[in-house]
Formats: sequence, structure tokens, C-alpha cells
Amino acid sequence: MKTIYTRPVCAACHVLKAKLTKEGVSFEAITVVDEGEPKPPGRWIVREAFDALYPGVRSFPFVVED
Repeated sequence: MKTIYTRPVCAACHVLKAKLTKEGVSFEAITVVDEGEPKPPGRWIVREAFDALYPGVRSFPFVVED
């Protein structure tokens, strides 16, 4: 299973999710939000917590293979 970290407004993130869905690949999408940003529906994580998990990652989408 893949975990895909995305940003709220990210064209590449939307393209990747659509591609994986079309190919029937199982994934979980988690949106990375900055402090004070509206929280989207579904799973999300604040940027500070994401940075603690994955220091140095600065581009999205970010894919983790489970």
C-alpha cells in the first residue's frame, strides 16, 4: 500500500491520485496543511509534524511505500 502526502492546491498531486486510481493501485492520501490553514476533509497532518517525520522533504506529492 502507498501513502501519498499531498498539498491542498497541487496539480501534480491530483494527477498522481487520478493515475493510481485509474490503475487500481491502493493508496491512502494525507494532506499536509500549514498551521492556520483550513483543515480539509479526510486525513491531514500539520506541516510541523510532517517535517518531524520526513525532514528535508520539500516537494509534493511525496510517496511512501508501506
